[in-house]
Amino acid sequence: MSRKMSALLSFILAVICFICLIKMYNHVGFIYLSSVLWMNQLEIFDNQSLVYLIITAFSILIFINLYYALQGKMKRVIIYIEFCLYMIALLVFLLLKSPGIQGVNLSFSGFWIDLQYSTFEVIMNVILFIPLGILLANKLKLVSTVILSFLFIIAIESIQYIFKLGVFDVIDIATNFSGILIGYLPTRVWLYFNNRNKN
Repeated sequence: MSRKMSALLSFILAVICFICLIKMYNHVGFIYLSSVLWMNQLEIFDNQSLVYLIITAFSILIFINLYYALQGKMKRVIIYIEFCLYMIALLVFLLLKSPGIQGVNLSFSGFWIDLQYSTFEVIMNVILFIPLGILLANKLKLVSTVILSFLFIIAIESIQYIFKLGVFDVIDIATNFSGILIGYLPTRVWLYFNNRNKN
């Protein structure tokens, strides 16, 4: 694909992503954040200018990633930097969203109730881990990804329980793991055909 075509397609998709994120934040995003964050944390997301700036920066990152991916020239340094930033943001969000709460849920019976009354939260539990699956697809095979992902999610849930930062929930484990697979599998398929075409 030519550079101009890659840039145009990346720009269009980044703009679509920007619009979708803005609409998501304006309609349900702030309501969701208000249910999982402390009030002093929530003040950050109550500032629309700051939120729009974060979304703009995220959309620019998407543009850069798509452009290099379409050109088949994804640079390692970009992957490493984004992986570090993503992991820091993910850990901070997961470990600070429910302070003072401790519990255990080992049943999937409440999944349909969560899906019906906390749809956005369930979707976010999936979406938040999709980038991790995409990043792992560039480095690990499926078996290694499954094992490491499962151990990572279990560790997060255990920390939440031990330090009273949330509930050890098998539903969260399932949705988080689903997000990783959603990101991993299509990326591996794309990498396979991309490498095959080069050869």
